[in-house]
Amino acid sequence: MDIGTVSGGTFTAVPGLTDLAFGDASASSGLALPAGPIVLGIAAANAPDPVATFSVAPASGQRLFALALGSLAGQGEDFRLVQVDTAPATWSATSVMPG
Repeated sequence: MDIGTVSGGTFTAVPGLTDLAFGDASASSGLALPAGPIVLGIAAANAPDPVATFSVAPASGQRLFALALGSLAGQGEDFRLVQVDTAPATWSATSVMPG
């Protein structure tokens, strides 16, 4: 799969987050996102259109990582993004549904 941003209906894969197989991850150093609203997309590898999009709004200085969980095939758990905020003393996780 490819992970990227969606703007004006155009999906742009993020270098380092392309052609990922089940269980793959970004580099441990992570990637910086701008603060404020952004739409993330998940697409099949090398596909021009995302199969799911997620609206998120990271705050300045916020430290997050995200996990894509569930099934796109409609079997088992619904597909979703879980963002984990590592800044507080006790980490917190929030599910973000597609759309």
